[in-house]
Amino acid sequence: MEKPTLFLVLILSSCLSSVSYAHRDSDIDNYKECKWNERSAKKESYSVECNDLYHLYVSKSEVKLKKTKSFEFGAFNIFKLGSGDARFKHLSLTANIIKNYDLVAVSEVQPSTSEEFDSNVNLEKFPELDFAKYYHKPGYLKLLEKLRESNSSWSLILSPAGQSDTEELLGFYYRADRVELDNSNYCKEYNRSLRSQKKLFFAGGHAGPRFEREAETPHLNKSYGCLLNLKADENDIFRLPFSTRFKVGSGFDFQYLSYHARFSAPIAVGGSCGFECLELVNTFLNERFHIEGAFLKTLDSKGLKFLKYHMDYLKLKKDSDSALFEENGPVIKYKFSKPRVYTDLISVRDLMLDELPKNAEKIWKTSYSKSITKTDRDKILSFLKKLFVNAESYTEYSEFLGAKNSEKRSYVEAVFESGLYAEILKRYDIWTAPEKTARFFEVSLILEEMEKIAKLEKDADVVLGGDLNLEDAANPYFWNFFTDNFKYSTVAIGSPTSISKRNGLSKAYDHFMYDGRGSLEECRPIEASVLDFVNEKSHWKGYEKYFVKSDAQIKKLSQVEFDRLSNTSFISSKGEALTADKINITRGFTSCWDGETYKNQSLAEVWRSYFECRTLNQYLKGPEPYRIYTDLISDHLPIGMKCSKTSDLD
Repeated sequence: MEKPTLFLVLILSSCLSSVSYAHRDSDIDNYKECKWNERSAKKESYSVECNDLYHLYVSKSEVKLKKTKSFEFGAFNIFKLGSGDARFKHLSLTANIIKNYDLVAVSEVQPSTSEEFDSNVNLEKFPELDFAKYYHKPGYLKLLEKLRESNSSWSLILSPAGQSDTEELLGFYYRADRVELDNSNYCKEYNRSLRSQKKLFFAGGHAGPRFEREAETPHLNKSYGCLLNLKADENDIFRLPFSTRFKVGSGFDFQYLSYHARFSAPIAVGGSCGFECLELVNTFLNERFHIEGAFLKTLDSKGLKFLKYHMDYLKLKKDSDSALFEENGPVIKYKFSKPRVYTDLISVRDLMLDELPKNAEKIWKTSYSKSITKTDRDKILSFLKKLFVNAESYTEYSEFLGAKNSEKRSYVEAVFESGLYAEILKRYDIWTAPEKTARFFEVSLILEEMEKIAKLEKDADVVLGGDLNLEDAANPYFWNFFTDNFKYSTVAIGSPTSISKRNGLSKAYDHFMYDGRGSLEECRPIEASVLDFVNEKSHWKGYEKYFVKSDAQIKKLSQVEFDRLSNTSFISSKGEALTADKINITRGFTSCWDGETYKNQSLAEVWRSYFECRTLNQYLKGPEPYRIYTDLISDHLPIGMKCSKTSDLD
């Protein structure tokens, strides 16, 4: 396993003056599904508890917490567990990955697919039907049952409400014989705030129109977990983390937050950050990063206008270098969709200089007056362009400049000394990647709330774990902001944790964050690691058959899948039990074998075609050979941290 690099990041001591958020308007379907799960578990070895703080799945029989010398917790973006996009997820393989840990924070957990949910709704209407036989359990419950086959202490606590357009749930799988739930003072306060509210509002979903009801809460001393109690809308925090308190058999307890950060900037359309989006990013910069009078001047309307044109121009040109600076002339032309005209805009370099601090502008003008010709000035601009991403010192590019001329050299040195280069670097990264700004803004809000958690728990052991969508090599300006202003440490995993279907391991997006002032003394953050199920084939022992080598193997495996799917029954609105091989769908599917589009196929046949063409055939013939890993397990690798009662950080 790869070892991470360790970034230490300090956090502001001020907490949010939290106005009770209590409940984010949520689809009632999640609560309904939990109650169905409770009904289906009557003959199972686990019980189900549904309330507005959490949904809990634990053994019916008492599980004694073992005293252990070692313990390992992890974080795993489990890729749309339970959704139609992850229909072929191999639960045994996935369970084997999770079993490497004692406690795992999971994200991208989703409720049942629409066809499964509709079938369950219909099933409920016909009490004469065998509920246990026809009920479609959600993926997260199937995975729990698979874990419990090897150890009956495996349990699950989930957030009560789905978030984002995919109704994503957050939670924790944990071995109850090695770690147990503990009452959280933070969630107890949240519990009280829920109880004080007369009504909670719900979107109707499949259940009907929007409505309200009284909160259903656990006993105050069973306030194990809750969503963060933040007054924030989805522009500020796309998905609220789910916080749970755990007590470990090795002798310590801690608060663990399962988290999945936003990927796109807010109000982005089709991945493109338009004018409204950029205005919001500017608000983030001013309110969260305290830019005015400090590192960066506030982006005025002219700057925002430039940003919109610049983003549209990049999409047209797909050439960031020529988009930033034109070598032959001071004016860049942009084409944007509304209105559909060409527009001349002030030169990028003049705009930058106009908005940079006065001392930098003064140095520029002074240097310019020292007989530096326009040709030399253009060379320096070209030089600065090349510095935007990589340069750290003048000497790195002195040869490129041919800077034996003392005037040129003194000018460029002055650029570095004045901070002009740093300003350009910061602007470049913010202007071209507003989603990074939004992600860091979101994390900063969460870290402030973690301060409040630490105070209420009277315990600095508060950990944030999951898919932060922040690269290890992200803009150092943002990391330095955390270093200078916050007291939380970041275990930034240096090796890749996300999987590209085409190219394999890609970005390092998954990390831990924790209080760096002596907390987690039982753990070894410096040894945090990635479980690489892509390159370490030992994780596939017994499942090598999925690495197909022929069309015949593909057909054999897909037939097994077809037989499984054919036996899957769905309840119609008339109370009929229809198997998937008897349900025809009209949409077409293009076969990877002959290129023909087939219509009016059975549901089971369409699913088999997907498995053949989009999973197995991609591995054999491409162009997405790594889809086999994302379809059967996940598009992220889990990360983990080991702890022991006798641990030290040396």
